[in-house]
Amino acid sequence: MAMTSEAQSQISKNNAIAIGGNMAVNGNSGGGAASAVFRHQISPAASIQFMAAAGLRALVGVQTSRQLSSHSNATMVELGLSQAIMAMRVTEGSQQICD
Repeated sequence: MAMTSEAQSQISKNNAIAIGGNMAVNGNSGGGAASAVFRHQISPAASIQFMAAAGLRALVGVQTSRQLSSHSNATMVELGLSQAIMAMRVTEGSQQICD
């Protein structure tokens, strides 16, 4: 048996939070994870998210997004607790240009 749940709330005009989790049980064993996200809309074209998750893997992260044009977005993600992993993704419509 498995279950997933998430709650989101707009806490102000530019800020929102989401809290969620999942769990799975199979016989006498099981596992689960919980996550929390805080999102701040910097401008109509830019936002930043702070993420934290606990479960099989603990994770803390920051993601920034910027709309470059009506068809292009850029996203930068930094993740990690003990070591930082940096990734940058630029998309043109639904096609990824670089990673």
